Amino acid sequence: MKPITTTLLFPKHILLLAVASMLSYGSFAQVGNGFEGPTGVGLNGSSSCWFQDFDLSAHTLANFSAPCGTVVVQESTSGATIGFTNALANTTNGADGFSDGDSFGVITAAAMSSDLGAGPTEGSQGFYMEDTDGLVVMIFDAVDLDGTSNPMVSLNYYLSSTGWETADLLHIYVEVTGCGAAGTFDLLDGATPVNVDGDDIDNGVVAEGSWNTASLSLTSYIGCNVELTIEFSANSSAEELGLDNIQFTQGIVLPVELGNFTASLQKEGVVLDWETQNEINNEGFEVQHSIDGKNWESISFVEGNGSSFIAHNYSFLHEKPVVGNNFYRLKQMDYNGVVDYSPVRVALWDGVGPIIKELKAQPNPATDWINVDIPENLVDARQLSFGIYNQMGQLIRQINRDVNDTQLGFDISDLASGLYYLQVFENGQRHTARFVVQ
Repeated sequence: MKPITTTLLFPKHILLLAVASMLSYGSFAQVGNGFEGPTGVGLNGSSSCWFQDFDLSAHTLANFSAPCGTVVVQESTSGATIGFTNALANTTNGADGFSDGDSFGVITAAAMSSDLGAGPTEGSQGFYMEDTDGLVVMIFDAVDLDGTSNPMVSLNYYLSSTGWETADLLHIYVEVTGCGAAGTFDLLDGATPVNVDGDDIDNGVVAEGSWNTASLSLTSYIGCNVELTIEFSANSSAEELGLDNIQFTQGIVLPVELGNFTASLQKEGVVLDWETQNEINNEGFEVQHSIDGKNWESISFVEGNGSSFIAHNYSFLHEKPVVGNNFYRLKQMDYNGVVDYSPVRVALWDGVGPIIKELKAQPNPATDWINVDIPENLVDARQLSFGIYNQMGQLIRQINRDVNDTQLGFDISDLASGLYYLQVFENGQRHTARFVVQ
């Protein structure tokens, strides 16, 4: 969804210089934007200090002169600071756009703490968006990756903890051009679909009420031009997004590089497994649990391996999951107090914690139809209720079928691409078939 970027915005190019011989081992910023250049204002959602623009058509937004000072919504590239622009793409999620005045722009730490409930992650200013009444597209000037080694892009984002509607969305991605690997690549790990809408936010695909880090390795795109884009749509003053610490880095070593992170059902409870590829200054992992994907509590702490450059595997058994959806995430903690959060994983617990019988679905992956092998002890010409669940543990469809054969077919032609589970519960046992829709 990039309806205006090629026609309205003309990003500049910055060269990421390869100066590895001058750099110490660890992470170091090359170019970025922490919103510390222009003077931020104390946005408060009133006419005394807000951003206002009466043009409801698709257009690039200009800095606005408010009684409290200039509200900055665009900045030019200067030195190692990447410039950015904001544009209103449409007003489909609320008809007012910015005509009614909203808190939007570079904001002081005090005002961000007051409105968002948390201050910037670095420096004394950040960028704040709320109640856009439409789709806003924020584009940073393109970065030239020629001559770099192991480049990466990262940023901090904060979504307010509130009720989001399906029409709301957050999309963070890079557009790669000028090379054979051209394309669009997302930074939000685990987002389904790529545009994270309000339902995804409420269901825990991305965390609410805390600062999070989105990042992407750009090693595959050395020699290309990369443009960071953030799309945000909201229609309420309670629906807020904070941004800070945008960085394009070279030769970065992550404090902890998290590999696979899974939540699986066992007869004893829910087992969390994860791995790290390397660790620097890693104190450990706080295991957090939620029943709604919004409110989190710590249920355990797993010690890390300090600094290590080999793979490590971790595991934790949650012996008392609740009946229904159980949301899990890891809060990785450094010895110096820096924290980062993993993607959210969900496990559906039926309260019995019984033996799980695996069923075979074929073909797998499938497009419009699957055949599922049925155990002989379930074949007695009776009717059973089958449920199809998505990877978030949400029931998508309930199907009542007469079971009189050892194989049943199911129409899945209307399911979106992704991972699904077909389950039937009988005689104290849960029978599950895992399948992928292409």
